[in-house]
Amino acid sequence: MIKSFFRALLEDTNSPYKRYFDAFMIGLIVLSTSLLIIDKSGQIPNWLFDFDFYVITYIFAIEYILRLWIYEDGYSSTIPQQIKAKLRYMVSLPAMIDFIAIFPQFRIIRLFKLYHYMQGASTLIDTLIKKRFEFIFLGYTLFGVTFIFGSIFYLLEFGINENINSYLDAIYWALVTISTVGYGDISPVTQVGKVVSMLGIIMGITMISFVTSVMVSAFSQRFNQLRNQDSINNINKMNNIIIINGYGHLAETIIKKLKSGGYYQPIIIE
Repeated sequence: MIKSFFRALLEDTNSPYKRYFDAFMIGLIVLSTSLLIIDKSGQIPNWLFDFDFYVITYIFAIEYILRLWIYEDGYSSTIPQQIKAKLRYMVSLPAMIDFIAIFPQFRIIRLFKLYHYMQGASTLIDTLIKKRFEFIFLGYTLFGVTFIFGSIFYLLEFGINENINSYLDAIYWALVTISTVGYGDISPVTQVGKVVSMLGIIMGITMISFVTSVMVSAFSQRFNQLRNQDSINNINKMNNIIIINGYGHLAETIIKKLKSGGYYQPIIIE
């Protein structure tokens, strides 16, 4: 009973208490990071420092323990399996962020905890996670392209270009060029280096187009799911409904009859 209550409080978006809990935790995160920023520019009162250091820290620690306690992967029936499941959860990215955010010296990490309490942010991250194969492929490609272009640029420009003093400078140039940011602090001076720069820009545009297409596809699918779920939630709130599959002349006639009766509410599913 207690475990079910905390599971609903922490994870169930339909729970009437979760919105208040989320608002409370968001307030703590904003307060904690604000105090960190203010402390850099001026002295904060000691009681505010103590509140942040002790009270907020203990609240985040308790929340981490509760999340670990309620976690179940749905496949663990024995105690050893449950322990393994919880260990897998502890090394997951959300759990590691929650654990690191407990410590006051890493208060800035607490901003990432907003993932738990802002449904829009969680939806965004969940959508991107579903496209992890594409992003992993993109990451390997970006690493390889940056290494290749940076190495070529280093061999061509080192000793000639006064802005290239190390291999790291070449890698930095390659990443800035491929990302199409183009700070301009490092630019090629040789003819071959300029050709390499143009190829890097073309490659960067191609990769950005790939990322854009993946994200648009992911968000389009997710928004359709959210739209359908919102329609289902609205239907669940209605009484005396009749669902009509498809809309045509016959469906239009049936809807008029139902509306004239005033008792049933027609719902059309395309």
